[in-house]
Amino acid sequence: MYKRFCVNCGKETKDLVDGLCRECYIKTRKQEEKEIEIKVCYICGFIIFENKKYDSKNFYKKLEKKFGGKIIKIEENIVEIKKESDDILLIKIYYRKDLCKDCKRVLNKKSYNYVIQLRGDIKKIEEIIAILNKNGYLIKNIENLDNGVDLFLDLNKKGFKTLLKKIKNYTKNIKITKKVISYDKQSNRYKYKVFISVRL
Repeated sequence: MYKRFCVNCGKETKDLVDGLCRECYIKTRKQEEKEIEIKVCYICGFIIFENKKYDSKNFYKKLEKKFGGKIIKIEENIVEIKKESDDILLIKIYYRKDLCKDCKRVLNKKSYNYVIQLRGDIKKIEEIIAILNKNGYLIKNIENLDNGVDLFLDLNKKGFKTLLKKIKNYTKNIKITKKVISYDKQSNRYKYKVFISVRL
């Protein structure tokens, strides 16, 4: 492997910017500083920035896109970006531990978006619950009734479709209804609770 040297000071370095080491390059460019605050979920570790979730790789891509440049160094809470104008932007990041919306929903037993109302054969009901537990479905609560059980789950659309296929292995007597519970201004969509009535 060829050695790389700064054309200005002669320092050997792995990373050159326009033929210069980082220190020499910074001296030749106009510098700007900014401060941003981000949240880091202490459960899943994802970064929350401008109300969106990112893993670390996509977070840094977001910074490059937002500030119009390429990251040339990341050091603790300082990110250096070479902007399209060739100027240097130093971003100081303040981290704050928090819970993301997804983890809050998982931890909150009262938070659910699907209710599976299982009625009929007790043995089949127990088999379906066992399958849900085995496949990692998060049952937030179980309400035992005289004629069956209600299961309260937190699911995404993909998880719901997979769950429905598993239930259809036991019965085709399934009725699905939706109830509007709120309106999300951020996504411009209504939020629903879905009730799945299953007769076994």
